[in-house]
Amino acid sequence: MEIKILKLTALTDEIDAHPEWWKFPKDGTIEGFMGTGPVFIVGDQPSRSEWPPSHPNRKAFYSALKRLGLENAHLTDLYKKRGQCSELRRALPSDFGYRLAFFKREIELLKPTQIVALGWLV
Repeated sequence: MEIKILKLTALTDEIDAHPEWWKFPKDGTIEGFMGTGPVFIVGDQPSRSEWPPSHPNRKAFYSALKRLGLENAHLTDLYKKRGQCSELRRALPSDFGYRLAFFKREIELLKPTQIVALGWLV
């Protein structure tokens, strides 16, 4: 397990090196991007809006995860750059292959037993 955390921390550092990239934050018992459980929850891409702990959507989503016992689920986005709602539906960006490879690294590292897609675009 410690190896997974170290490798996931390296991925976090890589995300943080890109100011326009984003990852799901830890909040209380919810691990967010640092979750190492067998469930992988994936969105298409983060919105442009901020998502502070007081945001009603964040509170509702994280509360639901807690009720379901999914505090350690790995929360991620397929394309980690903030964008307009459903932006990926219109056209794939030129760097999509690189971002997809990054996402595949997450899957290879955590080897989830279940992947839950948030929305039909994922």
